[in-house]
Amino acid sequence: MNHFEFHKIQEIYDLIEKNIEELNLVRNRIKRSINDLRKSEFSAKTKELESLLHDNDIKLMTLILLEEKVKGIIRLK
Repeated sequence: MNHFEFHKIQEIYDLIEKNIEELNLVRNRIKRSINDLRKSEFSAKTKELESLLHDNDIKLMTLILLEEKVKGIIRLK
């Protein structure tokens, strides 16, 4: 792997890290909203937010797996 390829992979890794951080922030906001809505018993909105949370968690896990693969590529250099 040449320096250019390594630099591009490092950029991808940094972008993955940033997206993981952002998805974690979104996850925390959704969970707070769900807890607030449970207290006020808006079940339809709670179900919608729980669905968003599930989708967010899937994206988060996908990025974490991708991050691990990129880490492996970087280690091989």
